[in-house]
Amino acid sequence: MTTNLDIIKGAMKKIHVLASGAEPTAAEAADGMAALQSLIVEMIGQGSLGRLTDVLATSNYTAKENERVRASYGVTVTIPSTITQDLEPCGGSYDYGFRYMPVVDTPNRAPRDRSCIVVVQDNNDGTFTTTYRVYCASKGLWVTINGLGQQDDFPFADYLEDGFKAMLAERIVDDFDQALGQQTALQAARCRQMLAMKADSTSRRTTAEYF
Repeated sequence: MTTNLDIIKGAMKKIHVLASGAEPTAAEAADGMAALQSLIVEMIGQGSLGRLTDVLATSNYTAKENERVRASYGVTVTIPSTITQDLEPCGGSYDYGFRYMPVVDTPNRAPRDRSCIVVVQDNNDGTFTTTYRVYCASKGLWVTINGLGQQDDFPFADYLEDGFKAMLAERIVDDFDQALGQQTALQAARCRQMLAMKADSTSRRTTAEYF
């Protein structure tokens, strides 16, 4: 598996501050890890991984996909291992000679890949603790972004690795007083666009059955 350190090293190679086969210094690796965490948290906050719905929890609550839960002091927020929901109606008909058949979910499915849950916990002392989580379907678990380490597995699908290296390169290039290559900038833009459009996700929109 690809580690977060592999992403950091790949980003440094893209801006030509790390030779092939070389290792970053401990300080560079730590700075790169902080930048990667910041990048993911920023993407969650911007809605790049899905728009967040704000929920105020004043009693124990089980979070849903893409919610930002503001929990009162003493409230326990449970992170779901499965998502339970009712089936949608079985469709209907239009006046144009065809029927529409909605794509439906089955109850008790796994969370969708790259779903996010943000929990803002009231500490009852005027401070709040915010925890960011992203669901990684390949591992079947929620990854806590706050606690990511350099040797931890990269929490996204393999095909996003190069895009994240490019986006991280964008983020750290000024720290090294380097210039971002045109190809790297294009890779970063394409990755952001794919994440925003969810081009790799199964469509849940209504489909049509023609007669």
